[in-house]
Amino acid sequence: MATALFIKREDLVRNSILDGNVDTDKFIQFIKIAQQMHIQNYLGTDLYNKISADIIAGTLSGYYLNLVND
Repeated sequence: MATALFIKREDLVRNSILDGNVDTDKFIQFIKIAQQMHIQNYLGTDLYNKISADIIAGTLSGYYLNLVND
């Protein structure tokens, strides 16, 4: 099953100390783990699953899109 990422690589590089030359494969696994541990804890399982499903399907919109972007 595909894992939806709530953050884009560009956002992470732009807003952290990671350099643009760092290979995505080096840190993508840690983003997945952090999402499952922290973001799911903040949002709750139902909302987390709803947003994940919408990201995978490409149908994220409305308040859910605002929640992810902001």
